[in-house]
Amino acid sequence: MIKYNALNGVNASIGIKSSYNAVDGSLTITEILAGSPAESILSINDRILRIDGNSLKNRNVNDIDAMLQGASATNVTLTIVRDIKVFDITIVRQEFKEKKLKIAELFLPEKHILLRTLKRSDTPQNYVSSNVAPFQFGIVVLVNEKTASSCEIIAGTLHDNKIAKLVGTKTRQGCV
Repeated sequence: MIKYNALNGVNASIGIKSSYNAVDGSLTITEILAGSPAESILSINDRILRIDGNSLKNRNVNDIDAMLQGASATNVTLTIVRDIKVFDITIVRQEFKEKKLKIAELFLPEKHILLRTLKRSDTPQNYVSSNVAPFQFGIVVLVNEKTASSCEIIAGTLHDNKIAKLVGTKTRQGCV
């Protein structure tokens, strides 16, 4: 339920993830993104019944996404059910930087390289783990020709650091 600019991780939304119940026409909030406008206003398991006074019943997910999205600094009013209370909350859509879950970092100890990038006429940029207490258990990662992009990076990072064994066939880019 977020509008996302993949190049810089900036969102213009209220900052929630949710699941849709077509039977009663409600959204149940499953995650509130850190730093988002919804962070201190909404709660996990809140149910959204209406958006700007409009029922969600008999709508598809794309329609609901369009109702939640809008320009930065615009209001959206949600009719919420929390416990047994029903009330309206107005939230201002804002741009915010989404914090990225660094999956590979969960397993890599502090100062190990997560990713190395190289731009033209630039020196390599290393992204390193800051995890002082990584998980310590055996991992097997299944890859195939449909494994692509960030999944390849995670698989490659875990394999290169001898944390995971890769099983399967070559990935989309043939990197792993």
